[in-house]
Amino acid sequence: MKTKKLLLIAAMLLLGVGSFAHSNETQYRGDVKEDGVVDVADINAIIAVMRNREGIGEETKKYLYIGPTQPTEDNYQSLATEVTSYNDRYEYTQPTRSRIYVLVADDLSVSIQGASTGGHIGTQEVTSVNIPGHKVYITGAISTNAKVYLDLGDIWKHYYFGTTQPTVDNIETLTPLYSSMREMNKITIHVPLGETLYVLFPYSESINFNRLVAYGLLDDEGNHVTYSTRTGSYIGRFFCGKVTFDNEITVTFRYPYYKTGDVTGDWIINLDDVMMTVSHILGQTPEGFSEAAADIDGNGLVDIQDVTAIIDIILQ
Repeated sequence: MKTKKLLLIAAMLLLGVGSFAHSNETQYRGDVKEDGVVDVADINAIIAVMRNREGIGEETKKYLYIGPTQPTEDNYQSLATEVTSYNDRYEYTQPTRSRIYVLVADDLSVSIQGASTGGHIGTQEVTSVNIPGHKVYITGAISTNAKVYLDLGDIWKHYYFGTTQPTVDNIETLTPLYSSMREMNKITIHVPLGETLYVLFPYSESINFNRLVAYGLLDDEGNHVTYSTRTGSYIGRFFCGKVTFDNEITVTFRYPYYKTGDVTGDWIINLDDVMMTVSHILGQTPEGFSEAAADIDGNGLVDIQDVTAIIDIILQ
């Protein structure tokens, strides 16, 4: 990413967007080598100057650590193992009852499960530690000699929305299986009477399942569904939500989900939502305004009728 930014800077300079100072006023803009031509040598010189100026060097080295000692800025290089690339899964046995710390590159997702139960083990990022290019996570106390699995990366980021019950054995073969919540947007599923609707996503996602059910599921008329029960459980690296209904129903999944009328996105419908919608209608759309949440009647337009509908919601 840094190299791309440097090349962009170089291209801007060569195209005349920026320039280096020259003693020769007639020199070509970007001819930092001062040889009368603008070529690859000038780009390399610009990159070298920028690296020196900004302190940009080689790519950050990758480190991996799993264990009871907290990695810090001072000890991580001696504590962790330098790796050229990460595997998808690591196994670790905790020698004594203690918390486990995990140090990995900051662009990786982290999931820890108990090896015997397959259940997830909660983690929390240690924000007080500043290790270049990495993040540190901590778990709760792990029992002596407990064996755990550490999963990294996006290879296991599966999402599912349907009536087949997910299990540890069938997750990879579920159909339809998606790679993001957004891919499931506007997917419609028919749920026969007596069957269960399942929603599966990696537990590491910051998704409130209760809100998802309340505002992310629509009936065939576009209204939020009325459900009978909603429960959930963990299946290894995933959270599996279960929703039942009193009647046969056709359900459409909507993501990002939102609360109708909550145009500010704070999950509260009040005068702020009314004022923000009025500003939008007057052509002064505020930052953070949700047009989808403001379109109460679903006609594709946000107008005075929607303002009235939001006021009605507040007065209910």
